[in-house]
Amino acid sequence: MNTILIIGAVCALTTGQCNVENNVSSYSTNRANNITYDGFDVLYRSEEFPALECDDGYINTQINVYNAPFTTKSNLILVRLDNTIVPGHVARLNNDTQENGNSYKDYNFKAGYVHVYATSWEKEVDYSLTLYSGQILNEVAWPRSDKVQTTITNSYGFESTIGNEFENGVSLGDGVTVKVGNSTSASVTLSYTKTVSSISNDPVMSYHYSSNDDRYEWSLETLNVEVSGAVVYNFSTYYLFELNDNGVLSDCQKSFDLHLDFMYQGAFKPLWWWADGWEFNSSLTIRI
Repeated sequence: MNTILIIGAVCALTTGQCNVENNVSSYSTNRANNITYDGFDVLYRSEEFPALECDDGYINTQINVYNAPFTTKSNLILVRLDNTIVPGHVARLNNDTQENGNSYKDYNFKAGYVHVYATSWEKEVDYSLTLYSGQILNEVAWPRSDKVQTTITNSYGFESTIGNEFENGVSLGDGVTVKVGNSTSASVTLSYTKTVSSISNDPVMSYHYSSNDDRYEWSLETLNVEVSGAVVYNFSTYYLFELNDNGVLSDCQKSFDLHLDFMYQGAFKPLWWWADGWEFNSSLTIRI
């Protein structure tokens, strides 16, 4: 199992530290600790940790990264994020305090988001040696806004090394099945039976791919802040891509930078109405 390096983080995480203390109390789940997928090996698995912490509430996440052989020169990488949104109101009921010792405000949850994307990296060791990670290709993510099938096909014509498990289809969670797409080339087809609208009615979840930033985005907004905004909300997001290791040193073939962005916004009652709180943001980059 690979180790990770946190390249940079703001807000609740401190740059250079990956052993962040967990701030989750009785509703901590570590949902994916024992989850495996046929044909995939565990590449990295974190504990649940605070990805964003503010006075109004917090977001915890757990990162799980899996890999499966795809071709003689590439792997399929699956990133699963298990996210928990905890309003300040619930944190107070559970007698939770922030890492700095401060109490949470009696705020409900209004809105938030989770963004994810991966990039290749390079590192100059000395004037004669530069290390490179693999090239990232064929990205997909879910839950999505539609049920249209997606096919990932290796464009370099490398020999397929896809496991037999994929012939009958492998379930990857939240209504997604991946199968061998074409027996004459290295390809897999993903079928979706769920959409973001079926994941939750309130808060409402939306999915968007930003071509400008090349990132995958899930946003949430609470309709009934008084009721739905006063409970803990759990949801998972999935991100799959091909990592081409052609010409890359063996130690770097399954390495990449994983980028995560989070936003949390609470709501409070100044008198008899609900008012929106400030938006709080957090970003971190992890080298797998």
